[in-house]
Parts: sequence; structure tokens; C-alpha cells
Amino acid sequence: MLNDKPKLLLTYIESGMGHITSMDAIRDSLTANYGSSFDIIEDYVMHDDGPAKKFEDFMTKEVQYTNACPGLGGLVFFLLEILGRQAFFRFLHFTFERKATFSVISRLTELSPDMIVSTNHYLTFCAVEYKRRVNPDVKIVTYNPDNNTHV
Repeated sequence: MLNDKPKLLLTYIESGMGHITSMDAIRDSLTANYGSSFDIIEDYVMHDDGPAKKFEDFMTKEVQYTNACPGLGGLVFFLLEILGRQAFFRFLHFTFERKATFSVISRLTELSPDMIVSTNHYLTFCAVEYKRRVNPDVKIVTYNPDNNTHV
């Protein structure tokens, strides 16, 4: 029998526990309230044992380093503001992290979701690129626990 429920993809990333615990809370609420309406899929879309996983590991270390050095985070985000935040990140993700970005887009293509839920700016970026390149009908929902650092 075919499953005609929409596929709702919950994307996990290990760049800080706030992203994981937020997604767990979203999962629990969606499952309790809409579990019979959706095919809920949980996936660490960056665990490819290659460029995406290396980028995830890099981000995790940077978060730990920034949290350990008071004031560093403020300086980093001040510099990002000067560099044009979204444009700068887009440049980074399509140059230095190109392989990771396309690995995540490839994983999203394999999973073929109808809706993507994210708690991290990079996964939202990849979801938007997936929408632009692969599936213009996919819905993207973002809850970013870092709303004071990422617009």
C-alpha cells in the first residue's frame, strides 16, 4: 500500500545542543498533534562521512570556541554584519563549502520531502537551494534558536 501522507523532514545538525533540543521539541509536538497526518522523517542530513560531516564538525568546534571566549561571538557577528551577512554566507557556502552544500542538497533530493523543518541557518540555506534547484513546491519551515545572531 502506498503512503499518501506528505513527507515532513526534520533536519538535525550537531553545531550546538540548542538546535537538537529545539528539533526534538518540534518533533514531539508534531508527532503528538499531527503524527497521523504526516510521514515524519528525522535525518542528520550532514552525516555523509565526507564534506558535509567535516563542515558540521568544523561548525561544532567553532561554536565551542566562540562560547569559550567571551566577546568573540559579538566580534564575529559584528564582522558578519559589515560583510553583508547573507551575501557573505552565500559566498562561503558556494565556494569554500561547495562540496558540503551540494552533499546536503543531494541528501534532500534522495529524501524527497514535501516539507523541510530546520533549526539551523545552514540547513535552511540548503533547503532554500533545494527548493530553487530541485523542488519548487517544497515548503520550508525554520525555527532558529539563534535568532539574535542569524537573521
